[in-house]
Amino acid sequence: MTLIVVVGLASEARIIARPGVRVVIGGGQAAALADQLEAALKDGAAGVLSFGVCGALDLDLKAGDIVVASAVIVDGDTLPADIAWAAALAGGAKPRPITASDTVVALPRDKAALRIASGAAAVDMESGVAARAAARHDVRFAAVRAVSDSVNRGLPAAAIAGFRADGGVDVGAVLKGLAKAPWELPDLIRTGLDVGAAFSALRRFAATTTLSPP
Repeated sequence: MTLIVVVGLASEARIIARPGVRVVIGGGQAAALADQLEAALKDGAAGVLSFGVCGALDLDLKAGDIVVASAVIVDGDTLPADIAWAAALAGGAKPRPITASDTVVALPRDKAALRIASGAAAVDMESGVAARAAARHDVRFAAVRAVSDSVNRGLPAAAIAGFRADGGVDVGAVLKGLAKAPWELPDLIRTGLDVGAAFSALRRFAATTTLSPP
């Protein structure tokens, strides 16, 4: 059966695309993503995998680290990942809880507060929608995320402005935001390097790991 992989960005989709995989791109639009998943799951699936970048909530996580979810915390509910699948994806590492957010968690103080409130190691915008859809359809769920920003590093507004609903990046919006706040340039360069580390980790993971449930 087909493995459904949920991502936020078109660049993540290109990393994971392969025969037997159906990729669904969220683009930061939770309601639209939920509708897409409902349509994709009508014919059944081998599993639902959330794949892409995340923000760190634990101080020990740095850009490029891989987090395999033990569970996803969504609006106070804890939705467990499939134990055997998570263990296989983690390859000996310990799966850790992640939490869902409908918006980008950009500021260090907000990350710290979310860590205290949720107890999660990381946060992203797709895993919660994916976990709920998998639970509704009684399909196995797992999540693999690479850290693109650490707890102590915020995301510049110019970078956030570049996110498009189709999962692409609006370079014009980034440049426009930078023109309004040129002092963000050092942070924007740093963010680019951190995101690059996350994408390198995702490419290595996708190339060396069996993605389907055991």
